[in-house]
Amino acid sequence: MDEGAGSVLEGLTVTGGHGTDVKRWGDVPSTVGGGLFCVGSFRDGSVLSLNHCTITENIAFVGGGGAVHGDLFSEAWIVNSILWGNSPDEIAECESNLSYSDIRGGWPGDGNIDIEPGLLSVGRYHHLLAPGSPCIDAGDPWADDGIFDWHSRWPVWYPSGARSDMGAFGGPSNGLWLPRGGG
Repeated sequence: MDEGAGSVLEGLTVTGGHGTDVKRWGDVPSTVGGGLFCVGSFRDGSVLSLNHCTITENIAFVGGGGAVHGDLFSEAWIVNSILWGNSPDEIAECESNLSYSDIRGGWPGDGNIDIEPGLLSVGRYHHLLAPGSPCIDAGDPWADDGIFDWHSRWPVWYPSGARSDMGAFGGPSNGLWLPRGGG
């Protein structure tokens, strides 16, 4: 996917990626960016903004960045997201600014955590936050959820407050996976 020099991705789940083959360091092939691969140029750079995304189970065989890999002229701004279970690591080679996100191996920034996110599947929806997940109500305190535990469709067994959760199903559209009907 070519999104241009300034891409904004929101509410996205990226899983099962196997990287991009690139020639680096002369003619040495490398497979990088199992989930996302950012390429910039000296003139205009590349800025990737992720908000409420879940990037998991991706592989970058050589060169790193199982979740996000960037080149010398790229940077990533990541907030309210989960980068977990990617191989060999989560982020490689791009200037990265992360906040209120769950990153395996940790990352500096406000509100970041390094705790197993506790993901589960419900019906056709995968990578949801399980009850008791440390990512529930752990997103940016200035961002509200679109639905929370006192909403009529919210399951009573799934406690969640109005503060934003981390991950693809944690933002303003987090109720889309709930079954229709009373509750």
